[in-house]
Amino acid sequence: MPGRRIVRARRPPPRQSSDLPGAIQTPREVNGQRTPSAGGERSPYQNDSVPGAAGARDDDDEDESAIRPTFITGRGQRERHQAGFPLVPQPGADDDDDDSDGEDDISPPRLFQEFLLEHMAMARSSSRRTNSKLSSQIRPVDDDPEYEFDIAEEDEPRCSACYRRDDPNHPWRRLVTLPCCGTDGREEKSSTRFSAGCILKLAVTKSSCSSENNEYTSYETEPDAFPVKRFYQKEVQNDKTRLFNCPRCRSVLLIKIKGLRPDDDDDDDDSDCECMCEECVSERNRRASLRADKKTCKSISLHLPSFRAKCLFAGRKRGVAALLWRVSLLHHEFLSFEALGGDSAHGEILQLASFGIISRIKSKKSLYRIDKKNQAKVAKLLRMAENASEDDKMHETRLLADFCQDIVHASWRHLVDEYRPDHSARLLNRLCTITLFHFGHIPSLPLSQVQETAVTLLTAFLSTLVIQFVCVMAVYSVVFFGVGYGVCHLLKKSSKGKEDLWWQSFIAAFIIYKLNHWFYTSKYLSWSRFIIPVIVRP
Repeated sequence: MPGRRIVRARRPPPRQSSDLPGAIQTPREVNGQRTPSAGGERSPYQNDSVPGAAGARDDDDEDESAIRPTFITGRGQRERHQAGFPLVPQPGADDDDDDSDGEDDISPPRLFQEFLLEHMAMARSSSRRTNSKLSSQIRPVDDDPEYEFDIAEEDEPRCSACYRRDDPNHPWRRLVTLPCCGTDGREEKSSTRFSAGCILKLAVTKSSCSSENNEYTSYETEPDAFPVKRFYQKEVQNDKTRLFNCPRCRSVLLIKIKGLRPDDDDDDDDSDCECMCEECVSERNRRASLRADKKTCKSISLHLPSFRAKCLFAGRKRGVAALLWRVSLLHHEFLSFEALGGDSAHGEILQLASFGIISRIKSKKSLYRIDKKNQAKVAKLLRMAENASEDDKMHETRLLADFCQDIVHASWRHLVDEYRPDHSARLLNRLCTITLFHFGHIPSLPLSQVQETAVTLLTAFLSTLVIQFVCVMAVYSVVFFGVGYGVCHLLKKSSKGKEDLWWQSFIAAFIIYKLNHWFYTSKYLSWSRFIIPVIVRP
């Protein structure tokens, strides 16, 4: 506004509380407004319009009060405050604005608060949230910290993570044998080995943190939709049994933690603190929750998990659930790289291959395979229920549309780039099978060998009908448009031109006659008379 100097209000430095040394004294909220906690000092969040506001304005603050911070008010103010969100000031708002009409002002802070509230509500009401919480702090009970710096020499067996010397008689400093890539004497020959203590730390850290596992976090909504929700509705891990990736070959390992019990650490005790202020009580509660999360164990053992556990573990990764859904629909001996997603899903495909769910065919670089029994387990896990919701059916339809496009693209790539028409035909045949399965005309996948043969013959028969229908329509289209164009062309000619072009009409009619005669008398199309009625016989 011209003639009026506007200065941004400055926040005063925080005051120290006498009850809690070193703590920052924050303003409190009273009746929807911010007031100082104690004393007569004025808070920058305090509004002059509040009755009984402490502190008086100085003469030097007249210019600084040109724009005084106000708060967002309206119908959603109480819900935001109960949810734990602070009241955000709105710079530039006048004190004389009356919000008694009940409508909220649109502002970025309010939009952000509504966004967080919506995701918090979805996280609370989500069906995939499990009540079990994995402990993130499990330490060996017999591991002495003094041996942390017992570094081995280069020619001695040692752990590749902590470089500590191998001690076969110690339960935590001994080098373990990884069951996925260390059997048949390969463990002793490997230059990358790990101790039991480091394996325990790795398994606990990776399994308790979703960000370390490349899994969806609690505030994301993707796992609430099909097919990701199938993997989050079932829990396969607990404090004693956990799944993690092998640090050497990236396969899936199962660790069993034995002798698990709460950690009774006398050093971490809050009995000497008797202060009942809000900050101290909150800190004691936080430390109590951390103490409940701390546990100790006596020993561990490593095992190979079942195929179902591998699928449940892999399906929680980002983008892997949709890939498993595609694997369940394709033929178990013909998993095309392009049909699975191509370069856009290359990382997820390699991840499934490292987990041992699918395997690459050595003679064919762009093809993978899966055991038929394992594919049946994946299909059973991802099968759509009869009483499924409309949202799940809609998500499945979208996935199917994208999948069909990738199958057609893969068929074209096999035909053009690799010159393999047999691969292209197999993919198109599988596309027809998936379409019939989606509309409920054939049994659940995977099919038996007899069922596969019957569906293949049905696809060939239907394709022949389509080809013959296209040929008949092409012949009659030529007759229809040729005769019509010829008649119209003759009508526009003069009498002299008609006499000159009579022989052209005769030649065109003769060509159409011979084409029709060849179509119905050819030895390649003679058997079609039993399928398509002969409309015009020469």
